[in-house]
Amino acid sequence: MKHLFIATLCPFFWLWLSSASLWAQGDATFTISTAPLDPAIESGIAGESITFLTTITNTGTTDAHAPILTNNILNPLPDGARIVDFVLIQGGNNFNYDVQGGECVDSGFCTLPDIPVGGFIIAKVMIEISANQNSGEDLDQHICVQAENAAQTCANYVLNIVRDANVQLTATPLLDPIAVGPTGGDQIIVLSVQNAGPSDASNTALTHTLPAGVTIATTPTIASAYANAPISCAGIQTAQL
Repeated sequence: MKHLFIATLCPFFWLWLSSASLWAQGDATFTISTAPLDPAIESGIAGESITFLTTITNTGTTDAHAPILTNNILNPLPDGARIVDFVLIQGGNNFNYDVQGGECVDSGFCTLPDIPVGGFIIAKVMIEISANQNSGEDLDQHICVQAENAAQTCANYVLNIVRDANVQLTATPLLDPIAVGPTGGDQIIVLSVQNAGPSDASNTALTHTLPAGVTIATTPTIASAYANAPISCAGIQTAQL
C-alpha cells in the first residue's frame, strides 16, 4: 500500500512542475492610466504648462522586457504645444530624458527599463501650451506602451484649451494740471494697455470716454514695442491723445 501511494504522487508532482513552467513563460500585461498631475485642472490655459502623470503597471505573469512608450504629443508636436520635460520614475530612481536635445521627441518613442511582475513606472510629461493657442482646441494626451512580450495598451486624456488674458488700461496725464490752468487748456493723456497674460489677447478694442467739456485736439497716435496685434502677454500698447 505504501509503494502504491508514492507511485500515485509522482504523476501529480510532474504535472505541478509542468504547470509552473508554463506559468513562468506567460506574457506581460500592461494597465495604463494618464491624467493631469493636478486633479483640479479642468482645461489647458494658453501660455501655461501642464504636467501629465502616467502610471504603467505590469499585471502579467512575467517581466516586461524593453517596453516602448509612444506619445502623440512627442512627435509630431501639435500646433501651439511642445514638451519641455520628460521624467520616468521607477523604484525611487528618476530617468531624465533630454527632450530639449531631441531625445524621444525626434523619434516619437522612448525605450523604458524592464518592468517586473507587479511593478510599475510613472512617466511625468510637462507640456507647454503656446500663449497664442486658440480657445476651443483640444490637447489630447494619448500615450501607449508595448514590449517584446506584451501587446500594446493605450490611454488618453483630453483637455480643452482656453485663453486667459488679463488686459489692463491706465490713463496718465503728462502735463501738470496746474500748468493747464483752471480755465482749460491742452493736456496730453497717455492710455496704456497691458496684457498680464498668461494668454495672448486678440481683437483687443480700446475705448476711452472723455469727460464733459473735453475734446480731442489732435489725432491719437499709437506707439508700441509690439506693433502688430494681438497684444502679447508681455506687450504694452499706448495711445497718446
